[in-house]
Amino acid sequence: MAGHWAQVRERSAEQVRAAVESPASEPAIATAARAYLDGAPDPLGAAAVFQVGADTVSLYEVHKRFASSTPGSSSTGPSSRSLRSCGSTRSGS
Repeated sequence: MAGHWAQVRERSAEQVRAAVESPASEPAIATAARAYLDGAPDPLGAAAVFQVGADTVSLYEVHKRFASSTPGSSSTGPSSRSLRSCGSTRSGS
């Protein structure tokens, strides 16, 4: 599964960067995502980055590519992304 995650991160890197830099993103979530991308073990940041990746890349296509070793097509999501809370109970900044 680590290879799958690496593919998701690689294919969604531009959208993740855009979401982290978006003024519509909640500051605490964007900060956590930046920390995670910089190597910190931040669960909120990991979840935010994964969510953008999952919304951007067809996880089925990534799996199919690894399973068959045949290049698959990627699915691109919305071009404009932001990081927003979905009823999070996490307190902080």
